[in-house]
Amino acid sequence: MNQKTTKEIALVQYSSNYGGSTISGLLIAKTLLASNWRVHIIFGFHGPFEEIYRNEGCTTEVIAHRNWLRNGSFCHSSKNWAREILNCRFFIKTFNERQTKLVYINSLASLSAAVAAKNCNLPVVWHLRELSSDVGGEMHLPRFLGKRLMKHLLGYFSDQLICISHVVATNLLGNHLPDNTFIIPNAVDDSYFVMEDKNKARKQLALPAHVPVIGIPGTLRPLKGHDFLFRSAKKVLERHPSAVIAITGTRSGSYAESVIQQAKSSGVAANCKFLGNIPDMRNFYAASDIICVPSKSESFGRTVIEAFATNRPVVASAVGGIMETIKDGVNGFLVEYNDTEKLAGVLIELIENKTLARKISEVARNCAALEYTADICGNRIKDVINEATEQYGK
Repeated sequence: MNQKTTKEIALVQYSSNYGGSTISGLLIAKTLLASNWRVHIIFGFHGPFEEIYRNEGCTTEVIAHRNWLRNGSFCHSSKNWAREILNCRFFIKTFNERQTKLVYINSLASLSAAVAAKNCNLPVVWHLRELSSDVGGEMHLPRFLGKRLMKHLLGYFSDQLICISHVVATNLLGNHLPDNTFIIPNAVDDSYFVMEDKNKARKQLALPAHVPVIGIPGTLRPLKGHDFLFRSAKKVLERHPSAVIAITGTRSGSYAESVIQQAKSSGVAANCKFLGNIPDMRNFYAASDIICVPSKSESFGRTVIEAFATNRPVVASAVGGIMETIKDGVNGFLVEYNDTEKLAGVLIELIENKTLARKISEVARNCAALEYTADICGNRIKDVINEATEQYGK
């Protein structure tokens, strides 16, 4: 084994459940493994993605820690920070025992890993992919000096910063970005560019064969805006009563139940199919005629580029990072959040105008191939990592 293969990266992947960060983390891990790094994944809790990462050739462990930005009040924030600083001793132990050469943090949530890396004098690449609650995101910055404090902490505890969109960068770091900040959009796995058979996919997902299917991919969370589509769909169903709304995401939990109730309250529940988590999302996109992303807030919108790659037309809310990906009327359609008339109109047009849907889909697929492949993203991330390690002589 040559010297290069003895180097190990600790990839701190807070969530081990299905979601955008775990999918992105897996693509990053594959890139690093292909570049002869050993990749040790550190999760914040146990979940289904542990085995998936191990199957790719990573080693894994769980160091229990929690999202330090789960509550914005001064009292709760102080307690959260204190717990995470105490947790950093477990990271220090792992970094020392495994002779870690670089720490790659794939979420804003894992402050304790950054503190530990600083203690061990290790280079840190911090990959930022969340938005703060003041712009509809799920991270609650401290109410006192929140943005200023966040920028200071990120600057102090990291050597290189990667943001998945300009909206994330400006939200967390301000309009004047530090020199060590790189905007690297998410990537879509190459397998999504392989066209799947629609009829076969619908059969596997128990969806009817010859009706319009509007797909809502992603998890069931408040920011995903399912109620916006439900309220818009009533008009669509008046015109196309056989249309089906196919929805992914775990059905367990109180919020999932509230989404089902929203469908009932909107009068569209009979046309909704809640499919749960789908191991191979390519089947979901193949089974859908149109992909709708009706989010209230999005830091990027991974499902948009997945739909691009699978040759499906996309209509999405004009929010956050989605506006950096979709060029309205060119590679997809943007609708102001809560404009139910506009959303219904675009969906009806895409159902009825197959030529338009095909044209938009082809442009979108070419866009994905030129801008959002795993190779493009991976090469840019490798350059950032190489720069960080060179600074430390690692």
